[in-house]
Amino acid sequence: MSQDVLVKEKHPEDLFVQPLTTDEVERLGSVFSGRSVKPDLLRALVKEILLPKVATRMCWDKARCCKLRGNDVEAVVKRYNSDFHRDRYIFGTDPVERARAAWTNLSAVVYLDAACFEYIEESAISSPANPKVIRRVFDAGSMIVFPSNLVHRAADDETLVTNRRVIICFDIEHDAPSGTKGKMEIPHCIIRMPSTFQIPVMHWFLTNQQVELYALYMIFSDGLYWWRFVPNWARKAAVSRVHWQVTTPKDVPSDDEVEDTVALNASIYMVKKQKSDREMNVPDNVQFFDYSSHLGYFWRLADAYFTKFCYSR
Repeated sequence: MSQDVLVKEKHPEDLFVQPLTTDEVERLGSVFSGRSVKPDLLRALVKEILLPKVATRMCWDKARCCKLRGNDVEAVVKRYNSDFHRDRYIFGTDPVERARAAWTNLSAVVYLDAACFEYIEESAISSPANPKVIRRVFDAGSMIVFPSNLVHRAADDETLVTNRRVIICFDIEHDAPSGTKGKMEIPHCIIRMPSTFQIPVMHWFLTNQQVELYALYMIFSDGLYWWRFVPNWARKAAVSRVHWQVTTPKDVPSDDEVEDTVALNASIYMVKKQKSDREMNVPDNVQFFDYSSHLGYFWRLADAYFTKFCYSR
């Protein structure tokens, strides 16, 4: 029996829905303050309310996550997350390990207002020959959890009059020591890009449908958008996880600094280091590469296209 079939037997659905109580929704809603989010309160409530629910459902002793965001409808309007995408990409030479890795790193979306969510059926552990888009509307008070490499998007719905307040949790994993039975230790590479890559330039020249077709082609051909690259080792490893972002895991105040609010759609890291600690706010299996300089980034991008000494497409 193939590994993808075994994974499907254990996780027959692409996502699971966890309802929240009225009190939990009210408490989570209190982290929003106008156009801002209260990060310390959000961290505390994620640890108290959300992570235990995921751990119970996944049969883990404990769950952890690395990064949070508080979004509203502007995240869709500005197309930060309304095109089909994967939160995290899985690479590697071993298809069995890649299939097993799908449910070891999860994303969660908590809806504090009703909203629409779309995803490609069975896209977390395979590339379906005939991709099928599943469209679901979730009521306020719902939390959905899914593999971080599931192809999905925040979809607009003209029938919904909503502020679309959501809390997003990234990199939810089994919080257990290395060597724990059943725990996969997967190398995870984070590449920081220049912040200009967050601008949806393609939408200036192409229609939404053309952008969608391009995105799906690149996703299901195991390719990369033209402006992305990966370290050679990530392609050559049996299995690895990669993602690109425009923030640094130190872009938060340390424990001895004041942090009252942050802007909506800003990254909030769960672990805050002491000011004297130079370590990044990431788990031990994660390597962070800061290529936020345009010159340095395009130098490596040229290597990925032409010489392939250290990076590849």
